[in-house]
Amino acid sequence: MRQIVSSVTRRGQVTIPARVRRHLGVDTPDKIAFVLRDDGQVVLEPVKFTAASLSGIVPAFSKESPGDFRDIIEAATEENAARVVAKMRRQ
Repeated sequence: MRQIVSSVTRRGQVTIPARVRRHLGVDTPDKIAFVLRDDGQVVLEPVKFTAASLSGIVPAFSKESPGDFRDIIEAATEENAARVVAKMRRQ
């Protein structure tokens, strides 16, 4: 087993050594996960986003047809414009 040491800054930041980044296959702007195991160990793992891992993050449309997306976008734009105008009037 190989041990590679890195320091923790006052702000809690740690530089992941290049050798470890290469081993994990991560680079900017990838994400990593600190996995806290029940036995007290902490494991560093790359976070890989897949279609399966992203499933469900956006609510599905109801079973009815959502309608024309242009109409949906136009309605949302009008609602946002009305909120902005109302906010400006309050100032």
